[in-house]
Amino acid sequence: ELMSADPIFPNSGKIEVSCNTQSPLFESVGDEISTELCSSMNKLLSDGIPPSLYESLCVAPGQQCWNLYADASILDCDGSLLDCLSMAVYAALANTAIPKIKISEGNEIELLDSPEDCTLMNVEDIPVFVTLSNVGKRYIT
Repeated sequence: ELMSADPIFPNSGKIEVSCNTQSPLFESVGDEISTELCSSMNKLLSDGIPPSLYESLCVAPGQQCWNLYADASILDCDGSLLDCLSMAVYAALANTAIPKIKISEGNEIELLDSPEDCTLMNVEDIPVFVTLSNVGKRYIT
């Protein structure tokens, strides 16, 4: 979504994650799990990503930036939810095509709507959670 620039970070876009639970397994604690997972993911994205990635989401400094939203639905609990969520967000961002922008002399912003006029996000610096277990002298995932 193209939004007005944040006054605190006028040259940076945002990436926000939200998630919800869709399984009866989470009936009694679903909201707590969703809140904790979203909080951990948003902290990972805000602290673990270099500022240059957020700055690449700026369209017009101090005016317009891209805000990206990743919505996740948790269907089952089999393994580390945080690891799975972080890998899903990584995959979603890796496949995010950001439309190119054309700014006219009157500062009018025009989105170029052709699929060829999009750029894929550079995700090489986006971290993911990985759970390791120690078995003897070795670590396994």
